Amino acid sequence: MVGLHISSAGSLDLAFDRAAELGATTFQMFTRNPNQWKFKPLAEETVSAFREKRKSSGFSKIVDHMPYLPNLASPEKSTIKISRYTLDEEVKRCDTLGIDYLVVHLGSHLGKGAAVGIRNIADACNQAVAGSEGATIILLENMAGQKNSVGARFEEIRSILDRVKDVRRVGVCLDTCLPPGSPVMRGGVPVPIETIRVGDEVAGIGGWPTTVRRLIRRPYLGDIVMVKPMGLPWLHLTPEHPLLCTKVSRIKTLEESPWRVKMMDDPRWVEAGHVEKGNYLIMPMVKEALVETLDFRQYPGSHTRRLPFSSTLPLTEEMAEFLGLYLAEGYVYIGKGEGPRGGDLSKIYLSFGKHETDLIRRGVQLFERVFSLRAWTDERESVVCVAAASNILARFLKSNFGSGARTKRIPPFLMGADPGIIRAFLLAYHKGDGTTNEFGVYFITSSTSVAIQLIHLLARIDVHAVHQWHEPTRNEINGRVIEGNGWHSIHVARAEATKLGFEFHVPTFPARTILRTPEGYLIPVGAVARSYFEGEVVNLTTESGSFVAPFVVTHNCHLYAAGFDIGSDEAVGNTMGLFGDMVGFDRLKVVHLNDSKSALGSRLDRHENIGKGKIGRKGIRAFLHYPGIQDRPLIMETPYEDVKTMKTSIKLVRTLLQ
Repeated sequence: MVGLHISSAGSLDLAFDRAAELGATTFQMFTRNPNQWKFKPLAEETVSAFREKRKSSGFSKIVDHMPYLPNLASPEKSTIKISRYTLDEEVKRCDTLGIDYLVVHLGSHLGKGAAVGIRNIADACNQAVAGSEGATIILLENMAGQKNSVGARFEEIRSILDRVKDVRRVGVCLDTCLPPGSPVMRGGVPVPIETIRVGDEVAGIGGWPTTVRRLIRRPYLGDIVMVKPMGLPWLHLTPEHPLLCTKVSRIKTLEESPWRVKMMDDPRWVEAGHVEKGNYLIMPMVKEALVETLDFRQYPGSHTRRLPFSSTLPLTEEMAEFLGLYLAEGYVYIGKGEGPRGGDLSKIYLSFGKHETDLIRRGVQLFERVFSLRAWTDERESVVCVAAASNILARFLKSNFGSGARTKRIPPFLMGADPGIIRAFLLAYHKGDGTTNEFGVYFITSSTSVAIQLIHLLARIDVHAVHQWHEPTRNEINGRVIEGNGWHSIHVARAEATKLGFEFHVPTFPARTILRTPEGYLIPVGAVARSYFEGEVVNLTTESGSFVAPFVVTHNCHLYAAGFDIGSDEAVGNTMGLFGDMVGFDRLKVVHLNDSKSALGSRLDRHENIGKGKIGRKGIRAFLHYPGIQDRPLIMETPYEDVKTMKTSIKLVRTLLQ
């Protein structure tokens, strides 16, 4: 369907005759003067003539354009009132005439922020739809990006659509001229999604590393879906964000056996808003490159004369044991020496209770056996510190494990280690920061990163664990207020703990709620809830099309004057791929097909005849041949001087479509 913006001067039904004369198969029009607030009600004879002409002409899709004066994004009460009234009445006029689509400019937030404009536009659309008894679809037109405008970014359009109550009645008109804190597994380490950069490698589907190709940030106002995988922390997602899910299709009873087997459906992508209790989420084992040797040559300081131990050391079980104790009980001090040569004066400490004599003795042995360092003990009020001096080792530990109990992390070389190394590391960590009771074993940490990584490490050696967060405490003792920070506990039940070497009497193995696969686990959804959120949300596009955040597999969530290039096949693919990811082609109903007088990213709305502007024939052809574009009404808005030029433009577009 190819057409233009057609004049309706004289009588609305004359637009059909004018469009037919030009050879158009669709058109856009105004039902009233677009430069005035006042308008006349539709007369019965006008409505009758318009509907009869449409029936006889055979045009399948007709588009109306809103007047130019309303500003639906405005924060000013008086403007909001008259703008919404205009939209309400225009939707009703379209309903009465039987017009399919109403294109609206989104307007300006006048410096109050995109979030304010997005909320006001969505509220205006909801009000107009609620007051309408017809089927006209409101179309949000993307903007060129003038100062304070809303809608130049696909993320802003997506945010408006997320707040719309009746999704059937609001879509998108694409104009070719107008254009925080969730953890992601990077290098085996959970990092806030907003810190990810293009080119980083994150864990993708199957747990294998995948490269980040694009970052997406957008303001968001609306519901956040909270999904609780059983035994894991809550996930927070926008409602349209897909998760890789499966569910039980049937229960199979084995012959001559009391066991019943759950038969699962094939995994599929499910939007977070449609995830239900009882669905199973996919938790892959995060895979990192196997490291067998650690290189210390990058850690000497400026005054290091020689390495106190070999420049490379094998990652042995004794090395892993030392690192586990350090993560649980260790810290480093990096000071400066005196004198003209100065230099670092660094020490490593392992801090134990006075009663932990075996650990104290073992700490001294590990310093000497693994690093050839002479260690000593430093007894204080309630603890005994095992200490050794080494600038290189101190910098190595600080660089790889972080500093401070709440910000520590497990380095990637341990996340990808052999099972024997992982087991030695975990058992040593448990000796330092763990406990055991009749229900199993517990790993304790105040670091969110370490808590997430411990679950992944345990999964690497086929041990399932569950997470629990303990809230901060506040007590008063002898008039003193004692405040305790919150902490994480990672619980391994008795049957699973036997795989780590712990001895428990387990008469029968319990029925498995958590299901194992060769690549990881299927975790049932224990609860789903919603909360309101207002702020920025972030997403990634990766080469594999997915990423792990932080336990389950989730999908990527995604023109010219606004900086979206459509000048070539590759550029069109990138821009429209982003549109599809961010907004969705199911919401695209109409295309305003215009070339641009303005340069890429100019943020100026200046239409040019097709093929004569900055986009050019090559770009227009590439855009027209992008899958799904040809199925939408294509409306040219360039101001033409005569009928011949208009006919030529329609003919050119049809040629480019071939």
